Amino acid sequence: MQKLTPVLLICFIRTSHLKNQFEILSKYGLNNVYVSIDGPRNENDIVLQNELLELLYQMSHQYGISLKINHSTINLGISKAIISGIDWFFAHEITGIILEDDLKLSLDFFRFVDEVKPLLDTIDELLMISGNQFNLQLNSSQWSHYPLIWGWATNQKKWTIIKKLS
Repeated sequence: MQKLTPVLLICFIRTSHLKNQFEILSKYGLNNVYVSIDGPRNENDIVLQNELLELLYQMSHQYGISLKINHSTINLGISKAIISGIDWFFAHEITGIILEDDLKLSLDFFRFVDEVKPLLDTIDELLMISGNQFNLQLNSSQWSHYPLIWGWATNQKKWTIIKKLS
C-alpha cells in the first residue's frame, strides 16, 4: 500500500471548516496532521486562537488524529507565517499537502495528489500539484502556469525552488 501524503494545515483564527477537514482527513486515513498557526495580532485573536486550539484538540481526539503544532508567539503576517509554516513542515517531511483552514475538502483531492505526486520527481518543470474545483460540472485536470495555492502539494526540493521564485 502506498504511503499517504502528509498534510500541513495552515490556520489562524477560522474554525468553520475544521469539522469537515478532520472528517475527510480521517477518511483519507491520516493518523497525524501538522498544523501551523501564525501568532495573534491582538487580544481578540488570542481568544479566537484559544478556541481554535481547543477545537483542533477536540477534533483530533474525535477522529484519532495526532497533531504536531507550530504556533508562533508573535504575528508574522500572512506571507511570512505561511512560508515559515511550510519550512517547518518540510523540516519533518519529504512530500506534503498544504491546506488552508477555510477549505472544504474532498477525498477526490487526496486521491488525485497520491496518483500524480510521483510526477514531482520526474518532471522538472512541475513544481506543485493543485486541487481546486471552481466548476462543479467539470471533473478533469489540466496543466497550468498559474499556481492555485488553496489546496496543493509539493516536495522539499520543489519547495526550495518555489521560494526562490516568490
